[in-house]
Amino acid sequence: ADDSYNRWRVVPPAVLTHLSIGSVYSWSLFNQPLSQCIGVLSPSSGDWDMSSVVPIFSTAICAAGLTAALAGPVTERYGPRASVFAAGLCWGGGLALSALGVEMHSLPLVYLGYGVLGGIGAGLAYAPPVATLMRWFPDRKGLASGMAIGGFGAGAMVAAPVIKYVMEMNFTAPTFLGPEAETVYRNGRLEDVSSGLEVVTATCKEISSLGLPFSLEEGAYLAGTGNNGAAAAMLSLGVAYTGLMCLASLGYRVPRDGWVPEGYTPPDNTTSSSGSAPVSSSSLILPSNTYVSLESATRTPQFAQIWTALFLNTTAGIAVLGVAKTLMSDVFGSTMPTLVDASFCGAYVAALSAANGLGRLGWATISDKIGRKSTYTLYFALGIPLYLSVPYAAHMAGVGAGMVPLTLFTASTVTIISMYGGGFSVAPAYLSDLFGSKEVGPIYGRLLTAWSAAGLVGPTLLSQLRKMSEEDTIKVLASNVDPDVFRSKFSLPVEHLQELIDSKAVTIAKLLPLAPEGTIDPTPFLYDSTMATMSGMLALGLISNMSVSPVDPKLHITLPINPTTPPVMRS
Repeated sequence: ADDSYNRWRVVPPAVLTHLSIGSVYSWSLFNQPLSQCIGVLSPSSGDWDMSSVVPIFSTAICAAGLTAALAGPVTERYGPRASVFAAGLCWGGGLALSALGVEMHSLPLVYLGYGVLGGIGAGLAYAPPVATLMRWFPDRKGLASGMAIGGFGAGAMVAAPVIKYVMEMNFTAPTFLGPEAETVYRNGRLEDVSSGLEVVTATCKEISSLGLPFSLEEGAYLAGTGNNGAAAAMLSLGVAYTGLMCLASLGYRVPRDGWVPEGYTPPDNTTSSSGSAPVSSSSLILPSNTYVSLESATRTPQFAQIWTALFLNTTAGIAVLGVAKTLMSDVFGSTMPTLVDASFCGAYVAALSAANGLGRLGWATISDKIGRKSTYTLYFALGIPLYLSVPYAAHMAGVGAGMVPLTLFTASTVTIISMYGGGFSVAPAYLSDLFGSKEVGPIYGRLLTAWSAAGLVGPTLLSQLRKMSEEDTIKVLASNVDPDVFRSKFSLPVEHLQELIDSKAVTIAKLLPLAPEGTIDPTPFLYDSTMATMSGMLALGLISNMSVSPVDPKLHITLPINPTTPPVMRS
């Protein structure tokens, strides 16, 4: 672009791009619908397990991070326009393909669409807007990365109400058989005696958790006769995001090498980034005319330390984001059912998205004042007690402590997600300080493999730990239920409990009414071990970040003032 080009004109396309791919963080709104596509109101035997659905999000994050890492040099070569245009086709196409998978009830197709193709689209579009803005704003690196990546964090806030609206508009209730139906357990499922079709029994809690704008009766419903609208929501998002991202791609421009805004004096070997104070020999910030090459940077201990810190911070945060709606419903849905319904949970997901977006902008701006390393230190030092406060709030909720545990839980998780988002927005500036801005885009792409790894570990770890806790809890509850009552309710003796758990015929919600009077709903306590694990991860992240030191000067390459002169490698 011409030197007189208004750099602020590049901001809207960058934010719009990240708002589009940032809708990946609204995935938790699909967890429950996809785990009961056939049953609609309650899981049927043919529905996918939650532990099979949650990793779709993990797959998308993994594909995005790997794509950003591997395609970094390619996106740098072809520029942001081509990269974002191709990303729009992949991201929107992936959503459309996953909608087809839901409609056909093909889990591999959903993984291929949302997880692989959609993830590739998110990865292609992630780094180019950030690198472009940082080249336009060398004087405000934290703000530049925060503006773009803040859009990514806020993506779910925009997508959440759209998803809810489209799903409600396309919802069809399954056929109602009555408050009670004559059923028999055979072929691994509950069947209607007269028709032989599968039956699901929906409780008041399960129906209210859907947040429907109309009421349905508790009782027996025929599986496979309704539609929860999940496929329609995915298709609508796919069409919309394809158009938005292709349109945004047209607005990108890049400055020439060495361009600086009028009035800004780049730091040199003797001045700080503000151009006023001397730079000490221990400073993490490189002069603007110095950089470290991609291959050299990724082999340094500093890169490994920041990778580890980002991986651990992201693993902990993404575990919460991936199951946010389910987490809120599990902890408070039974103790505060009139308040914490599906609409409240949707608003909670939107609040986390807002915290994700605002945290990216806010923490990036703070890092311009206190430094990147200090900002990361705050993430870990504050995050450890905040994660430990989540099970504390859950136990308070279990004994009915009013609004206090809900307030504590919400405040803690919102702050956690703001720091999760901040980890991404501060990372490009952190890398630019250490390795220079010349190749920060591809270097940041390599760093995003930490995002890929965290996307696999975080939600998968949480869902597996939750599944183990749930099964153990069901077995404890079942042991306290009268055997005759159990057989009458589920058509099989308690000795067949594992078989009934596997077919989803027995759940905590269906066992609790049969338990002795005064039994506390154990659902809020299913995440205790997970949150303790996350706190331990943050402690390791704190150690890794504190170990970051300046890069060896032998790796520095000095850019020439004359563009025709080749760069000089320091000896």
